Amino acid sequence: MFSSSLPQQSDVTSLRFFRRAATLAHEEDFSSSAHLYRAASRLPSGKSVWQWKPLGFCPTVFPDVTTLEHYWQRLHSGLDLALSSSISVDWRTLPIDGFFPSFHLPHHNRSCKTVREKFCRIFASAFPHALPPVPINPYNNKGRWRLGFHALHGHEGGFLRGTAGLINALDKKRFDIFVFVPAVSIEHCKRTIKSEGVTFVPLGGSFEAVVEQVRRTSCHLLYYRKVGSDAWSYFFPFARCAPIQVTSYGTHGTSGVNTVDYFLSSTYVEPENGQDYYTEKLFTLNALPTYQPRLPRLATPVSRSEFNLPAHGALYFCPHRTSKYHPGFDPIIKAIAERDPDGHFVLLLGHDEKGRKLLHERLKQNLGETIYKRIYFYSFFPFEKYCRLLSLATCLLDSPVYAGGLTSFDAFSYGIPEVTLSGSLHVQNFTTGIYRRMGLEHLPCATLNEYLDRAVRLGTEPEYRHSVSLDIESRSNTIFGTPEVISEHERFFESVCNELRL
Repeated sequence: MFSSSLPQQSDVTSLRFFRRAATLAHEEDFSSSAHLYRAASRLPSGKSVWQWKPLGFCPTVFPDVTTLEHYWQRLHSGLDLALSSSISVDWRTLPIDGFFPSFHLPHHNRSCKTVREKFCRIFASAFPHALPPVPINPYNNKGRWRLGFHALHGHEGGFLRGTAGLINALDKKRFDIFVFVPAVSIEHCKRTIKSEGVTFVPLGGSFEAVVEQVRRTSCHLLYYRKVGSDAWSYFFPFARCAPIQVTSYGTHGTSGVNTVDYFLSSTYVEPENGQDYYTEKLFTLNALPTYQPRLPRLATPVSRSEFNLPAHGALYFCPHRTSKYHPGFDPIIKAIAERDPDGHFVLLLGHDEKGRKLLHERLKQNLGETIYKRIYFYSFFPFEKYCRLLSLATCLLDSPVYAGGLTSFDAFSYGIPEVTLSGSLHVQNFTTGIYRRMGLEHLPCATLNEYLDRAVRLGTEPEYRHSVSLDIESRSNTIFGTPEVISEHERFFESVCNELRL
């Protein structure tokens, strides 16, 4: 595991304030946390940057759209004030001392480009600007480009699911592959990434030490599946450990980080003006941007009684993180429930106690007691149990502001339709892109009324639902384990690495 020592201080009170502030922020007691961070920053051994850490706070659940709008106004004002204050920081301690844009921001139905770029400008100048050395030819001595894939501690499962198939299938005669992973996770990753020609680099120690470990491999290109899900993943690309740095769909839109050179997306997902929403240079593959295996068939039959669900009526499944339940989703659930009085809703929620409580209260208020009683709430299960629950769904409902990603592949593995509303942002179009790749362009919805009609029809017309399911099953071979995903990634890697020779 990485070590990030807490600020070295002689003043015990400052350290105690700092620790308590972090705990309160995790519990979403943001007011108390902000007060303690400000108090700690003013103590003799405190650091002035701590007073700005509340800029990284974001509630998981908002009570209404107006409150959400006010949050964004305050965030922009706070960032502008921080930028005018010339914050002084030591890059080596930023994973502890710094702050970064909340990973909830892409769930708010707006482009995050401007606000994420403001965060970047606060810290960019703190990092050394010298690029790592590039091999002279500029290949390594085996004549292959060196590609590095960065796995985050605590996110190994998502990393493996999204990239293991790609890493295994890449042509090892053309590429040397390095997988940077916390030392404690090496064996776990090796059980999934089994291809010859992959070098695992165990990471550990301080932020500075890990940066040096990655630099020493002299990779030409580093691929970050997620930038900004935590402090380490956010600040690491700033250190520029390779001449070319890339992120993709796991970052949920632009990173806003000016040292990330490319955002790797898909022609099936991006609108014509897609580049407008990215700090990085947008590169669109003629394939989906992730190599996904089909979920295995269930080992044993599953019934609704296994999950204490009603025996009859449609099951509208919403397998979202708690922060994806935008206030604008409530009236959609209500409208579907009113048009299908026999339907039920299955919502997955995270383990965040405060967010869960607020969402329960909001739904009860906005839906009314009668409809609220038709919602079945579950925490996230072990993956096998999640698959069993998923297989019972009549259809999935995408949030209107944030489409499914991996959950869309999950649903289509079982031929389950997903109702999605296309939008102008990458995060709103991922399910749309998967449908387009399957040649089912008529299934993404262009308007809210179309979304409601599609959901209710799937829930109340079994023959229609069956026909859509058959279409998905007959065409799903175009989205699982497809060779063009590999060849398109290889085309991208070679084309951008070749720029190093210019």
